[in-house]
Amino acid sequence: MLPEEMKQIIETTDDANCLMDLAEAALSSGVDEYVDWGEKLFKIALDKTEDTNSLIGIGIKLARNRWVDLDDHAYDAFSKAADRANNASELKLTANYIALFQVLYDKKWAREVYQMAIEKAECMEDYLEIADSIAAADFIYDIPWAGELLRLAIESAVAIDKVPVIIHWIFEEDGSCREEWALPVFEEAVGMTIDEAFKKYRIMIARY
Repeated sequence: MLPEEMKQIIETTDDANCLMDLAEAALSSGVDEYVDWGEKLFKIALDKTEDTNSLIGIGIKLARNRWVDLDDHAYDAFSKAADRANNASELKLTANYIALFQVLYDKKWAREVYQMAIEKAECMEDYLEIADSIAAADFIYDIPWAGELLRLAIESAVAIDKVPVIIHWIFEEDGSCREEWALPVFEEAVGMTIDEAFKKYRIMIARY
């Protein structure tokens, strides 16, 4: 049986983080009955949680727990996270963790969720965010698909006169190494070399 104080917390709290902490403590105890309760507590926390970021957090803890295999529940958490996502950015984040080796490492499902993110994209910035994730080696590393999204972002940028934003994004020093794959897409899409674009838009960037 569970300690009485733990039962009271389960019955009275709506705090999913508190329930997850209890679940991890139960799972790590090594006591079979507590381990069973740990799994139940994770399920209760999942049922009480509605926002995408919190659901992602639950999914990560379920996938990374070292004591028992809770991957089925982790899939449930990420599925609910995708269903509850309000925008492209939340769907992209959900897909990132689905693809990540240390979490679910399910690249096929991640592709489906990235596609959901694309369908919710509303602006240039959304396309650039998703392209970044899709091109990343930690996620699905699909450069051709990332290039397609960059073209959509460029179309949006041209329409609202924000091509310089794309150029700065390509050369942004954040460790993304976009230049190699994004430059050819950019030059083809805008019909000019990057040096011509620098001159046209009066951009000064230390490229090397």
